[in-house]
Amino acid sequence: MLRFVSALTGYACKVVRTAAFCVAISGVLHCVDINAAEFESLRLGLQGQGKVGTWLPISATATDLPAGQLVELQAAFPDPRGDNYVETTAVAVVPNSGMASLHGYFRSGRIEGTGVVSLVDSETGETLVRRTVLFGEDVALPDPEVEVQRRLQLRRMDALTLLTVGGGAGGIAGVEEFLRNAAVYSRDRSILQSVQLGDPSELPDDVDGLDAVDVILMADKFETSPQQAGAIQQWVRDGGRLIVSTGGTVDKFLASDVGRWVGEHFGIEDAPIAMRRFNGLEAFVSGATRIQTNLSGKDSWPVARLTSGQTKALVDSLDGPILGTQSIGAGIITVLAVDINQLPLNRWTSLPQFLEVLVFGEKLSPTSADRRRTSRVSQSGVSDLGTQWLAANDAVPIAGQWSTWSVMAMLAAWLILIGPLDFLLVTKVLKRPHLTWLTFPFLIVCGVMLMVQVAGKSGQLGMRQLDVLDVMEDGNSSYLHARSWLSVSASETMRAEFHAEPTLELPGMKFDHATKTTKSDASDASAANKAAAVQLTWSGRPEDVFGAMYRKGGMGLGQQTFRHSRLSPDTVTNMPLLTNGSRSFKAAWHASGPQPLVESSLTVSGFGLLKGTFHHNLPEPITDWIVVHGNRVYRAQPTADEYIALDSNTSWTARADGIYASDLKAYLTGTRTKRTKESKGTSRGSSQVTTPYDAQSTDAQYVLTMLSLYNYAGGAEYAGLSHTQYRRMEVTDTARLNHAVLIGRIDLPVSSLSINDQPITNNERQTLVRLFIPVDKRPPGARAKTKEDLDKEQQVESENQQ
Repeated sequence: MLRFVSALTGYACKVVRTAAFCVAISGVLHCVDINAAEFESLRLGLQGQGKVGTWLPISATATDLPAGQLVELQAAFPDPRGDNYVETTAVAVVPNSGMASLHGYFRSGRIEGTGVVSLVDSETGETLVRRTVLFGEDVALPDPEVEVQRRLQLRRMDALTLLTVGGGAGGIAGVEEFLRNAAVYSRDRSILQSVQLGDPSELPDDVDGLDAVDVILMADKFETSPQQAGAIQQWVRDGGRLIVSTGGTVDKFLASDVGRWVGEHFGIEDAPIAMRRFNGLEAFVSGATRIQTNLSGKDSWPVARLTSGQTKALVDSLDGPILGTQSIGAGIITVLAVDINQLPLNRWTSLPQFLEVLVFGEKLSPTSADRRRTSRVSQSGVSDLGTQWLAANDAVPIAGQWSTWSVMAMLAAWLILIGPLDFLLVTKVLKRPHLTWLTFPFLIVCGVMLMVQVAGKSGQLGMRQLDVLDVMEDGNSSYLHARSWLSVSASETMRAEFHAEPTLELPGMKFDHATKTTKSDASDASAANKAAAVQLTWSGRPEDVFGAMYRKGGMGLGQQTFRHSRLSPDTVTNMPLLTNGSRSFKAAWHASGPQPLVESSLTVSGFGLLKGTFHHNLPEPITDWIVVHGNRVYRAQPTADEYIALDSNTSWTARADGIYASDLKAYLTGTRTKRTKESKGTSRGSSQVTTPYDAQSTDAQYVLTMLSLYNYAGGAEYAGLSHTQYRRMEVTDTARLNHAVLIGRIDLPVSSLSINDQPITNNERQTLVRLFIPVDKRPPGARAKTKEDLDKEQQVESENQQ
């Protein structure tokens, strides 16, 4: 027997050596380029950096390719589970020169690891040229002088990304020192990353290219292509923040596509006015130095004039706002009516602190920086609102939901079985220790069979779907942004193809990125309008746990490959599914149309209460709604049947008897007044009691309300969770400016999902809607309160005391 064991050991060693030799030979073959083609340039991310889980640009130029060949640019990066996610980013026909340039967008689902970028023959699938890319938090930024990029620096989602446009090679004044200040306060993890583009022509031409960007600052240069301007506009409406600086350059600004759009909203005049002092800007930043205006022999400086009454003046003057802001859809635009990159502002020593207030809303300090770091540990595995949002829609069946304690108990039992029990069996009972070579694999096989029996041999194909529909007006058009989070549980272990398409279609509505058609048949035209309109891709959680985006890369054992193409964005192919497991997807689409979907005559009274009416033109009624503006929340009285469900024929009236207003923060935090009992030596009084936020709640509307109004509720100090993954869904500032926001439920599915061309039955589906309702802001002049105003104010105070 000992000879048998020795021979078996020797054979195992030979197998290991042979496998190692094969791996080494395979690595050498991969390193040797058997094709003549080469990458002349390769760029990933925004100047070599980006955020995990977001769309990032990729561009490549290859030489020595066969003329006339159809080639694909593919990026293979891990998804949150560690599987190999291959994205076909672009295709091109090689011209006679043999050189082809391609650009597109890709995603990484892990914060750290290795990706592969390849140029592939579309017909044969043969790899023509490939390069390995190392990515992670600790990866150094690639050298901009090196044409073929081999590194990509990825950040977590809590790092704010600032994209500056203009200023040429030197950049925008004050930005470098602003970045140094942010680095000082960042400590172990960055709170800010910056991408500096000297010219607008470098901007992405698709909104996906701005997915990792939180704030855009533009100055000096504004000329873009229509596609680039359209991407910026859509990004703002989706929740982005755009800051524009223009004064003496106002003519160039208004001549650009972005400038015309911003100018219409802010009422920017063609010619600047002259201003001698900037005391308001100095007061905007606490402790700021004076702006020296006696430079270059001038006694006045050009300032753009903002004439729109909808603009909220952050810094005002006798000639109108110097710094003004407005909400456009879910996003915010701020206009600085002075050139930041020219005299006298570019010599202002407090300019970096001014940028801190513009970008972060406050001057940086150790306390403010700590609030922006997401390092909290949660026993439930939920540290971000995005995780709670996805967990509320998880489709894992009851048979597949194992508690943490159950798994730990099973692991403990398993260790006892293959450890002490196996030792006792082979030494005390069988008295043949070498038989462990047989008993050990036998116990493993039995354990696997037991697990299969416990888990169940088959499950049920099902899906849970959570939709959010944003409806907004911009100019003379209506815009819709629909997102669907879909969680699918499989009936058996298999590979499948998933396909998504929009299910909502309104008169005159046109989907973005839809396939164009020349057919006159109405049904064919409708189908073509929907074709390729949806972007379907994986969805992941911003956590450090298994299957989440912040988990460090492992050995890749059991890694499987699935595919997605930007040419067919509504389809994911070869997706691996496990019995009683779940896969999470996100489907999104944009559409626009001439028909107004929200018609509003809302204004604001002297002390901030809404006046007037609005109604929507959606095909289904909205229920369980709240309307938010300023520091008030509006709800329907339980007995007000007329307003319980808002359909297209119902005009919401702010001063109606069936609608009441109350304090918004008290509503969000569940604050109520509690009377204290009278005790000896003390009089009877009252105290404020706050209801803690429920981080375990699976009520989608409850979570969406916190996602939307997180900052007003008190942020992480109240919720106990960070808000990074879906940061652009936060609309507190929007509701404080020239929009009211309605959040409610609507029976109106926005997307559908099929598997292998077969529809999937929804176990649960719900659609939440957010209406961004225009509000005409009252003029700044004082106005006496009417009796109606006083009655409403008394009602609000009475509600707050209850």
